[in-house]
Amino acid sequence: MIEIDTRTRWLPTKEERFAEITVNVLGFFDETESAWTAMALEMDLRAWGNTFEEVLKELVNLICTQISFALFKKQPDMILKPADPKWTELYTQVENIATLT
Repeated sequence: MIEIDTRTRWLPTKEERFAEITVNVLGFFDETESAWTAMALEMDLRAWGNTFEEVLKELVNLICTQISFALFKKQPDMILKPADPKWTELYTQVENIATLT
């Protein structure tokens, strides 16, 4: 389970929550940077770190921050911004390979 640090973020009340969001995550180890990367493809957000678990936690916090900020500004269109198509294409290739095995 990934823990989310919500102490410093504005979050909607229970009554204001009205939707769920699913985000595809592309994760990989970048040998040139010697670091893990996780990308939220629908939001063009990226986190780096020493372990995959670390980058997933950071990515969840980035996602929460982006959503909270967009709701605070009353501009929900700020939430989704697709990543570069090359990353979505790579995700699709990896997903296709995974379903074959």
